[in-house]
Amino acid sequence: MYKGEARYELIAETKCRLNIPAWVNGDITSPQKAAAVLKQTAADGIMIGRGAQGRPWFFRDLKHYAEHGVLPPALSLAECRAAILNHIRAMHAFYGETVGVRIARKHIGWYIGEMPDGEQARREINRLDNAAAQYDTLAGYLERLAGKTDRWACGYREG
Repeated sequence: MYKGEARYELIAETKCRLNIPAWVNGDITSPQKAAAVLKQTAADGIMIGRGAQGRPWFFRDLKHYAEHGVLPPALSLAECRAAILNHIRAMHAFYGETVGVRIARKHIGWYIGEMPDGEQARREINRLDNAAAQYDTLAGYLERLAGKTDRWACGYREG
């Protein structure tokens, strides 16, 4: 796993010295951070990697923040549940039972890691080896969340 912090000052220095397009990435985990990094570096654009893992709506939020200077309303749990389950179903269909279940495990971990009882649910789901059981267990976990929260945790919404 990557360790350390992105050195944005090097990108800013490059932009000052050379007349070439420069894109910045690394440690961009929120729309607010993306805006700050673009301002600091004068980069021509950004690339998002791990900051979007488990949060495909990150790009919607990033666009809204860039256009309006504020985050959009958080997605409802029902909206996120539908997106997550569609994604898992699509992985199973695309990769097949064995590979699809294995690949889905990391995505499920990213999706539910910040949610109540997410780590416990992830461990349970990771023990499953068939697509139907994986999907049904995840769907059940997401359904049980309805009594605990009505919005999806996005990490960058705190404060």
